[in-house]
Amino acid sequence: IYLNYLFEPTLQSLESLFQKLIQKGKIQLRGDTRTAAIVLLSPLLLSLIHQTSLGGEKCRILDMEKFISTHNDNFIRGWIEIL
Repeated sequence: IYLNYLFEPTLQSLESLFQKLIQKGKIQLRGDTRTAAIVLLSPLLLSLIHQTSLGGEKCRILDMEKFISTHNDNFIRGWIEIL
């Protein structure tokens, strides 16, 4: 259920956004849209699951704002060429 109704639609939305930006000549990806969407989304989801559902905030807290900011910066530098 999670895959079909949340994760996959989110990936498809990111892919669509990337494709629209590419078609408008705003960005160029250093890879395909599906892989880029997975690379952007997966670490965010894993860190949220770690901190909440798995109780990671009790044994090894993660500053989510800092993590998200750093992850986004690294994703942009590694995957996106802004035209």
